[in-house]
Amino acid sequence: FLRPVWPEDRAGLIAEMGESFDPELLRQDRCVPPMLITLPGDAGAALIGVGTLTRQGRNVDVSCQMAAPFRDGVYAAEARAALRQMALLIG
Repeated sequence: FLRPVWPEDRAGLIAEMGESFDPELLRQDRCVPPMLITLPGDAGAALIGVGTLTRQGRNVDVSCQMAAPFRDGVYAAEARAALRQMALLIG
């Protein structure tokens, strides 16, 4: 699931993503706010990544950074597909 990143998510993102996490992804000067990628479960929603859309001239750049266990799996592919759909809607 995608939702906007809230300020209180920062510590959880750093803990889940580890040293590879790029805090620059949380910049707020993007065409839409950074999106938290979560995985719902019985104990609540786990933070598994962050995605961003950044305007690059007439194009929109899609960026997605996933926690290590999720980088090459179906969740990463689904998150990128959802972000691409958002980019198409934005134009």
